[in-house]
Amino acid sequence: MSTIHSNPRIATLKNPATPYRGEWSIHSSRPNPNQDFTAFHEIFEADGLAKVVERLNFSSLADLQHFTSYLLSHGWSRDGGAS
Repeated sequence: MSTIHSNPRIATLKNPATPYRGEWSIHSSRPNPNQDFTAFHEIFEADGLAKVVERLNFSSLADLQHFTSYLLSHGWSRDGGAS
């Protein structure tokens, strides 16, 4: 699968119990990869193309960690790193 986002992907989260919910891909900003993160919630169309249904911006690593902790506590899991 190719990503539709230009910034480096640092994580992907999926919920294996509900694959129809798509995935969250977390991207870092450039030039400073330790601040300004974006999370894209993508679902996949019947033709396999990703469609962004939600986009969240985080201005700190702590905020991003809070968000990912929330997802992990609700059944989502990490699916590799950069791709």
